[in-house]
Amino acid sequence: MRPALETKAILNPGEAIQLYGMSARRFQRLIQSKKKLPFLALYHKRKLIIRAEFDKYLDEHPEEKERLKKCQRTNKEDAIPSEEFCEVAKVSGLTENTSSNTW
Repeated sequence: MRPALETKAILNPGEAIQLYGMSARRFQRLIQSKKKLPFLALYHKRKLIIRAEFDKYLDEHPEEKERLKKCQRTNKEDAIPSEEFCEVAKVSGLTENTSSNTW
C-alpha cells in the first residue's frame, strides 16, 4: 500500500502537480529551467521535490505560486468566466462574454 501524498516528504513531479493542483506544463517548465531551486533533488536522472522546501519556496515566492496555478476555463454552457480564470485567457481576450468563444 502506497503512503498518502499528504504524508510524503519527497514527491516526484507528477505527485507534486497533483497534490498542489498546479499546471503540469508550468511546473515542468520551472523544474527544467536553469534556476537554482532549493526544493529540487536529483537522483540519477530523476528530479524529486522536497516537500518542506517546496512549501517554503512557495511562501517566499507568491508570484511563482500564482503562476503555477491551473488555468480555470469558463463554464461552457453559460460562457461566464470562473473566479480564477487563467491570465493567458485574459491577455488573449477570451474573458469577454461572447457566444463565439469555443474551447
